[in-house]
Amino acid sequence: MKRKLLIFILLAILTARAAVAETMIQKGSLAAGLQFAYLNLDSDNSELYLLINPITAKGIVFHLSPFFEYTYKDDRSVGIKLQYLSGTAALDNLTLDLMSDGMTFNFNDIDSRLSRFAGIIYHRNYFALDKRSRIGVIAEESLSYSRTFIDYDHDAPRTKYSTGNKVTLAVSPGIIFFLMNNISVSLTVSMANISYNSVKSYQPNKEPGYRNKFGAKFGIDVTGVNFEIAFHF
Repeated sequence: MKRKLLIFILLAILTARAAVAETMIQKGSLAAGLQFAYLNLDSDNSELYLLINPITAKGIVFHLSPFFEYTYKDDRSVGIKLQYLSGTAALDNLTLDLMSDGMTFNFNDIDSRLSRFAGIIYHRNYFALDKRSRIGVIAEESLSYSRTFIDYDHDAPRTKYSTGNKVTLAVSPGIIFFLMNNISVSLTVSMANISYNSVKSYQPNKEPGYRNKFGAKFGIDVTGVNFEIAFHF
């Protein structure tokens, strides 16, 4: 089903490009704005749950990403984003299997906090869907590096925590709408990504545990759903 959805989106982009030859964003244009998201935490999509045995979890994630973009050719742009993410989660009976000499870390009744800083570079193609170039489709490829800190018991002295480094290559289609000639809003969704994640976990009276993991996803990633407002110059 997810593969059929992605194929449908790609076919829609190609059909729209063939039907409408208008330029949406001209060469030499600059854009700056803010990307943001607010969502319920999903244990299948967050590095908070990278090292999983079955758990019960609930929480929220919020992030802000200011960005700057330059259009080097009609409807083709490159840009950079700086992202700050904050999350909370209530977890029960969590076991981290760190795969280093059989180490495991057990936590109970956790009220955890997550913070992450990331740098992202991206490339976009824009495809107009109407003759006025007000509505269009986005095809985005991005490469990101993030540094994550997770405090598993934030109300107590910092004794149980994890740090992580992650590199991700993602493909994110989307849609854009120009409210005015120089103001646009858009929605992008990560549909496929490849990532490498390295995590270390710390607990009193134990040596640090670690795990390195390569991952690949094909389909909608709920943590990759982003709303955006941009000003074009």
